[in-house]
Amino acid sequence: MTMSKMEIQIRETNSSDLNHISHILYRAFEQTGESNLTKELLKDPTAKPYVSLIAFDKEVPVGFILLTRAYINEMSVDQHLMHILAPLAVIPEYQSKGVGAKLMHRGIELVREMGSELIILLGHVEYYKKFDFIPNAIKVGYSSPYPIPTEHQDAWMVKSLNPLGYVIPKGKVVCCEELNKPKYWIE
Repeated sequence: MTMSKMEIQIRETNSSDLNHISHILYRAFEQTGESNLTKELLKDPTAKPYVSLIAFDKEVPVGFILLTRAYINEMSVDQHLMHILAPLAVIPEYQSKGVGAKLMHRGIELVREMGSELIILLGHVEYYKKFDFIPNAIKVGYSSPYPIPTEHQDAWMVKSLNPLGYVIPKGKVVCCEELNKPKYWIE
């Protein structure tokens, strides 16, 4: 079976997309944890302003990305704007076909347009280096909400969106209320 030519379109999500988002996340991660987290993140007022994008191939939902508000040291709205990426998901048959990259580029573009100066994430080092994320954000001055084992610290990654580099204050990253819960960080 061969796939016809892809026609990937990306748009911001709305409340009618929740079933599509859940389907994408379940297919990508083969569990419901990311779907449950995402539903809660989309309801969390401390996650705003966020960027939530869905990718379709024609009418088929195939990918999703969410970037939510993050803070340094404490949750305060008068801080520099920064975001954390979680999750990025593409259904298996569309992985390694550029869908994730399109979602990443559009997500980065939109948070930059809203004035975000930094994106942080916990993810696959080799994949996110393609988007200029620097491994081990701790070395740049941004520690994780909860300790990350030494052997996985490179997966805690950061990307500056500020043309002057990493100029926003350094410290401990504090996620929105839902994502800052220990259950998402401590295994």
